[in-house]
Amino acid sequence: MAEIREKVWEAALATGLREAGRSGADLVSLPRRQEWKLELVSRIRAETGAPYGWLSEALNLGKPATLRSYLCRRPAKQRTTA
Repeated sequence: MAEIREKVWEAALATGLREAGRSGADLVSLPRRQEWKLELVSRIRAETGAPYGWLSEALNLGKPATLRSYLCRRPAKQRTTA
């Protein structure tokens, strides 16, 4: 079951990257906190419920608590899930 969920998360990430005109190489770019990454996280969480731990690792955003902090600091109109 966990493998199936992770495949769904990976597919959502691949789709999001493609639609944003980004590639996996863009995920390692600095600074870690980039608005397009946070938008992608919000979208994937809304669509799949992927956990912060997986998202923070997959999108190279640091620790899960750091990712949650980034999302909470976004203006309310930009927060779709988080």
